[in-house]
Amino acid sequence: MTAALALLVWKLGEVQITQHAVFRTAKLSQTAVGVSLEPVVRGAILDRNLLDLTGRHAAARIIVVPHLLPERDGLAAELAAILGAEAGEVRMHLDSPGVLPYPLSRVQEEAVLARSWPGVGVLPVAFRYGERPVAAHLLGHLGPSSPATSKVAAEPGRLFGKSGIELYYEPELAGGHSAAVVRSFVDARGLPLPGLGLVVETRKGSDSRHDVRLTLDLAVQEIVEEVMDRRIEAGAVVVLDTATGDILALASRPQYHPARVGESLGSGVADVFNNQALALYQPGSIFKIVVAAAALEEGLVTPDTTFACGGHEDRLVRCWSAEGHGAVGLTEAFAVSCNPAFARLALQLGSGKVVEYARRFKLDRQAVIGFPFPPDQSQDFDLISRPYNLVNAGIGQGPVLVSPLQITALVAAVGRDGVYRPSSAAGV
Repeated sequence: MTAALALLVWKLGEVQITQHAVFRTAKLSQTAVGVSLEPVVRGAILDRNLLDLTGRHAAARIIVVPHLLPERDGLAAELAAILGAEAGEVRMHLDSPGVLPYPLSRVQEEAVLARSWPGVGVLPVAFRYGERPVAAHLLGHLGPSSPATSKVAAEPGRLFGKSGIELYYEPELAGGHSAAVVRSFVDARGLPLPGLGLVVETRKGSDSRHDVRLTLDLAVQEIVEEVMDRRIEAGAVVVLDTATGDILALASRPQYHPARVGESLGSGVADVFNNQALALYQPGSIFKIVVAAAALEEGLVTPDTTFACGGHEDRLVRCWSAEGHGAVGLTEAFAVSCNPAFARLALQLGSGKVVEYARRFKLDRQAVIGFPFPPDQSQDFDLISRPYNLVNAGIGQGPVLVSPLQITALVAAVGRDGVYRPSSAAGV
């Protein structure tokens, strides 16, 4: 009897504690019809000051529960008149529980509420993305298919991370239950229980979702986005904290809206989903920082060492200056970005030293702490050692490929008196 009683107590504990959520969900599916007031059930993505980066906001929307509705054709016509929409389009949304996809003005909201239609409510719905997205290429977007890392099962209407932070932190961000649900309770025959109407149920506390905190500063990011919207059609901007290596802002253009990915897919704009801040490009004259640092560190030159520049007619490499700089010291050659001077400096160093210092500046390190994106395999500094590549490499051309973020980290290392800090972007 003692063993049987212990087994019974254990089973009751399992049902009431361990499997409470499972049985509660099953019970609600049998006795209630629910409409989530949180279409995207996920944790927040926050900046360094705990400000929301996705622009989450609440907006009034019409909620419908079909089994409570009056005659639907007539209701669709009246709602369409209030919303300024087509009656046929509105009618399509009245056959299943859900949120009507129409923004509401205050006047429209009051007009719907004044009718007091059964099964129709106006309530605040929590939307994940605002109208002016920031850092879209870093935050990423959502889609319907479930990645292998998700801890929640795929079901109709549920969205999962498809790129960026939304994808890489899917296990942490994914939530199991909506924070707010409108319910209509029914009896065993599926008929509404009289007198209850629509009941709003809210949940407090965590349902296993977590927030992800980034190093971004929303105020700095918004300034960057605003300037890029006015001046940059294609490109990237990176703002780095020199002291810590934290990424304070990172933006890419062309831009896309994470809540309207389909529009960008059909826009015909090239590279709209490509994060230009992490893509590889020939850095050009910025790479002369590496060449100059290597030569000075190795003691091959002093700031006053003189080089010859023949302009467009230079036999080694063409300079941007048509007439050339003539006899030019290293300091001035660096200031005016003289190509022949740095091509000769690269030859003097040799490919081995150029490659060594590029790596000492971590230009072969594409990784970002907290943002595990796949590296681009086309980056290979060993190609500098191949025949005929050294001259072009000396001026940041040819096989030299780096990202804007890597260049920013390079310049930050110079500003930090030669101390390199790895770039960081996120943390749970």
